[in-house]
Amino acid sequence: MAEFFIGLDIGGHSAKIGVVDARGKVLAHERVTNAGASSARGLVDRYGEAIDRLVAAVSPGASPAGIGVGVPGYVSAEGRPEFTNVGLLNGYDLARHLGERYRVRVRLDNDANLAALAEYHRGAGRGSRRLMMVTVGTGIGVAVVADGSLIKFTGGSTGNIGHLIVDPFSMERCSQGCRGCLETLATAPAMRRRALIEAGRRPNGFLGRRLAEAGVVDVPDVGAAALAGDEGGLTIVRETGWWLGVGLASFVAVFAPDRVIIGGGVSELGRPLLDGAREALARVGMPAFAAAVSVGPAALGNDAGFIGAAWWAQAGAE
Repeated sequence: MAEFFIGLDIGGHSAKIGVVDARGKVLAHERVTNAGASSARGLVDRYGEAIDRLVAAVSPGASPAGIGVGVPGYVSAEGRPEFTNVGLLNGYDLARHLGERYRVRVRLDNDANLAALAEYHRGAGRGSRRLMMVTVGTGIGVAVVADGSLIKFTGGSTGNIGHLIVDPFSMERCSQGCRGCLETLATAPAMRRRALIEAGRRPNGFLGRRLAEAGVVDVPDVGAAALAGDEGGLTIVRETGWWLGVGLASFVAVFAPDRVIIGGGVSELGRPLLDGAREALARVGMPAFAAAVSVGPAALGNDAGFIGAAWWAQAGAE
């Protein structure tokens, strides 16, 4: 079988792992939860077990030609994750861990960086001169590819600008301790919080019934509510999109992209989220920048992270 690469896209609550060939075709993929892990070694071993299953399904007995890893935060000068929303992995040498396990080169980068590279080379960013990728999940990542190269300022990334303060009067704090930052208002945790409020306010509504049945409400429930035309679900999605657009208004004034792509798990909520973001960007953004940029969904969907990680591994092997 032709050589293949492993892409590991680590998120706050789970990791997406894919086997990708040299042409960018996804051969197999799996999602692995982070829940219940008590140590960094145990968590990375869990990822390794998933990699073993995927490789066995694709080509029993074969080995990957390289592994790329997207981390939700910074990458230190020593090549270790920092300031991530997976606390166990901060400072852990996971590249060495996986490298010793598979005897291949392991390359780390910021998760939004890798998703941006995937979209730039193989997705919705093709043809863009200056592409901005915004990944929305447990946290918010922002990456910019300008004329084929990533813009990097801090920690191998554009910095932790998902923590841009957009509502200083908010009482909500994010996982990193900021009050009123974009991550408190336009991410999966923010949507869960709004969904619980909506379920309590309207116990006979879509989300109220779901809470009564399952004991919890989560982002997929909000998406299902919106898809069913439930006004509470639609309002939550639009409000999340609105706050995302407020953040974009600042981002586009700084980076001046010609195209913005929204990816990550929350982006799967689709048009109501994007419409909210576009409306806010047009209403509060600097007109010269807001009018010059298009905002659309990631063509590679929620797979962009691991596809980009595999591409990064391939680039390092060439």
